[in-house]
Amino acid sequence: MSRIAIALCSCLVWSVASAQPMMVDPSRMSGIPRPDPKVPAGTITVRLIRGELSNRVTDHEVELADGAGKVVTQKTDAEGRATFSGLSGGPFVAKAKDDDATLTSQPIELPPTVGVRVMLVFAAGGPGAADGLGRPDKTVPAGVVIIKAQDADGKPLAGLDVILGHVRAGEQQVRELKGKTDANGEARFDGVDAKPTSGYLAEVMKNGTRYAGKPFRMSENVGARAIFDVRPITRDVKMLQIGAGSHFIFEITDDAVQVVEVWRLTNLSTDAVDLPGGIHLPLPDNALSTTVGPSAPPTFSATGHEAVWKGPLPPGDTELQVMYVLAYQGDHVDLKQPTPIPFTEVNIVTEKIDGMAVEGQSVKTEQRELQGKTLMLYRGSGTAAGGEILLTVTGLPHSNAIWRYLAGAVSVLLLICFGVYAASGPRVGAGNREKLTERREHLLDELAALESRTDGKDDPKRARKVDELKDRLAKLYKELDEVA
Repeated sequence: MSRIAIALCSCLVWSVASAQPMMVDPSRMSGIPRPDPKVPAGTITVRLIRGELSNRVTDHEVELADGAGKVVTQKTDAEGRATFSGLSGGPFVAKAKDDDATLTSQPIELPPTVGVRVMLVFAAGGPGAADGLGRPDKTVPAGVVIIKAQDADGKPLAGLDVILGHVRAGEQQVRELKGKTDANGEARFDGVDAKPTSGYLAEVMKNGTRYAGKPFRMSENVGARAIFDVRPITRDVKMLQIGAGSHFIFEITDDAVQVVEVWRLTNLSTDAVDLPGGIHLPLPDNALSTTVGPSAPPTFSATGHEAVWKGPLPPGDTELQVMYVLAYQGDHVDLKQPTPIPFTEVNIVTEKIDGMAVEGQSVKTEQRELQGKTLMLYRGSGTAAGGEILLTVTGLPHSNAIWRYLAGAVSVLLLICFGVYAASGPRVGAGNREKLTERREHLLDELAALESRTDGKDDPKRARKVDELKDRLAKLYKELDEVA
């Protein structure tokens, strides 16, 4: 499934759950105008946040341009909202800047009876974010990487081992540059390759625990700085859950269901959770071709029938994706998945297909229209630690076995009929019987495949193709008879 499809289905789940703040993913709503009866007619409110709803950007300028190019500026209040009143006409576009980032809304049309609200979401992090990502820093010389380790209170941690992994495009070998933090909690690496073909990943180690950062590339003009928040470790698995807003996405194909599980893996503790051997999350026993989703962190992997997070899981929410295939025969498929940690709820999103449904414990069904698509949202109760998710997808499209049998019978009849037809025609010069036989088998296979299809039986193109194959087979049998 494409990233666009995943994002579309995820947007549906989070939009339905918008009444519960912890289920909202603000970045997916950034720039999207939403009519709101609570906003007076002729009014647009623009809210600025950074990463999360609780991180309001206050006293910040927001521009609103109308269709004629006229720009009005307002500052955000204590709630992070800039309010533009007395508006008419349109469409309008809201814009806000923060350092090098510029956010722009979609065109905003004003309904006649209500106002509109829109949210612009700046990326979490920034130059001082303690997330292990190497960001360009004008205070660091070109070709230099500085890794800083600090505790939960922001105090520097000295004497910690630091590894800067370096890999070049086209090479499998990873070079490890090693250092140790000084009194300022910093380890410095000089002469680092800043070419676009080089990538880096930093790690900090404390008491045998690895704190992994995020992959990054260098800028050729300035150096980079990565900050690590090295928090105490807990091994209390009870602090973990698959949080609200997590969901399954089902995409139906021929004889298989492609599944994407989007998890909000939540650490309820104020400390990082690190389990010996990693955090193991089982998948269905009938899962095939298991892999992680796009942009998965290096600490997360999925193979066979489980996914594994290795290393400390930071406090808060970590969004992860697992993808696999469920093959089926007939018109249904079962999904049975153990839950060693709780799922607070079970949501399933799929495109509407007549006759298809998802069954499970306390599952409620909603139909939603989203960006021109009709989607079905199935919402069920969660599971406790040590429980399991049980779902059945019914009414799946499948091939009728009778058509396969008829296809075989058609091939035999064609063989007999064309043989008789060929015997009645004149003989011509000899040919290569082996090549003719191969051509015959290929044409018979192609014809059988066409006859076995249940879709498009009345398609004129399909009918013409069948007639064409029959004509070619008739001529081929005549040639085979002549070289016999």
